Amino acid sequence: MINKNKVRIAASVLNSDFLNLADELKKVQRAGIDLIHLDVMDGHFVPNLSFGVPILKTIKPVVDVPIYSHLMVIEPENLIDKFLPDSDAVIFHIEATKKVQHCINMINKSGKFKALGTDVVVEIVLRDKKEKTIRHCFCWSKWLRKNN
Repeated sequence: MINKNKVRIAASVLNSDFLNLADELKKVQRAGIDLIHLDVMDGHFVPNLSFGVPILKTIKPVVDVPIYSHLMVIEPENLIDKFLPDSDAVIFHIEATKKVQHCINMINKSGKFKALGTDVVVEIVLRDKKEKTIRHCFCWSKWLRKNN
């Protein structure tokens, strides 16, 4: 189970030497990282193209820490179910889909940890079933533009 109140250190697979991926993963685990961060990019939502489920399936048996799959893709609803079996958490960008609630429901149904990412200022209003506002916030992330 993921402790939501603890600061965690993640190692990104993008920074790995892919010819020695298993060794790279062992090194970062020995160094004490808390989780593996898998940046999944489709070449459309972000300009880079990275990797998909085959790399996740290769990594899973080699690590003893949670794996967070960060889907930086258009229409993440088409990939979430493929990443859920081997991911401990799935992150998707709310501006990449018209089906935000559907994506949230898919992850909730799995019982896995979920997170929302955004690359723009986005107003989020969460409402209960009676349409009463229960949380109102603005999210902003520049990480994607600075690092890609």
